[in-house]
Amino acid sequence: MKFPLVRSMSSLKSSQWEREGLPVAPVQSGSEPLPSNLKLAVEAWPAATAGEGGDAEEDAEAGDEEEEEEETDPLSEEDHDAIAALLDIPGLAATDDLEVEVVAWADGAPVATVSLAPSVFGVPVRRDVVHEVVRWQLARRRKGNGQTKRIGEISGSGRKVRPQKGGGVARAGHSRPPHWRGGAKAHGPRRRDFSFKLNKKFVRLGLRVALSARLREGQLKVVDDLKSDGFKTSAMIKTIKARGIDGPVTFVVGGDPQVEFMRSVSNIMGAKVLPARGANVHDIIKRPNLVLTQDAVTHLEEFLQTP
Repeated sequence: MKFPLVRSMSSLKSSQWEREGLPVAPVQSGSEPLPSNLKLAVEAWPAATAGEGGDAEEDAEAGDEEEEEEETDPLSEEDHDAIAALLDIPGLAATDDLEVEVVAWADGAPVATVSLAPSVFGVPVRRDVVHEVVRWQLARRRKGNGQTKRIGEISGSGRKVRPQKGGGVARAGHSRPPHWRGGAKAHGPRRRDFSFKLNKKFVRLGLRVALSARLREGQLKVVDDLKSDGFKTSAMIKTIKARGIDGPVTFVVGGDPQVEFMRSVSNIMGAKVLPARGANVHDIIKRPNLVLTQDAVTHLEEFLQTP
């Protein structure tokens, strides 16, 4: 039960109560009078709330039921599944261990099992982060060396070529205007820097997202090492196909790549070898297959877990 008051008592004096037509109840001296209906309500309030507790509990349960009815989810299970698929959240906790089998590059036999750090290989897929990092990488690669000469950079005198009047030809102030042969280039390209700043932590987050995406797609393989006995490209192609790699591939090694392996892979279209310190988002997402050595996994985890 509620007792709404249109005006506060402190704002109305006894004379104002009388002018409003409200009866005034006698109260102790030195205090403002209360209207009779408010006084009766205050006196009746303890009696109304001192009843059995069952009614109050029933009212509370009824209120909870009404709130539950109001909080019904308008989306169906199919809608929630579709939203989860669009968000593309892996659902890996920080304590989950990602176990990956390590195979020998020479014969393809399993040799060990490595636990990948969830903070590096188990982060949610963020397409916006990957897009921004790739855009940053490609912008840094742009040369921006195209440049043409403006009037101030063209060699020539500023002397007036001919008199202003009397010649029957157009006016000419100097011999370097853009519409003259050997003159300046109007609105031509200028040398510029296309790169922009991107936070270091944001770039590392993009690399973690790219590695996690390759692992979730099943396109990430871990090998013991990447070495070759010779420089034959045909033998390397057979080895790559024997390891279940079909299509373009990026190889990441822990230290400096072996010279024989680099030479044998360099002539294969769609294959690239990178040291772990040179691993980047663009090269990882450009090629669907990713092969890491155990040393590369250790190096990447140490580098990407560093604050």
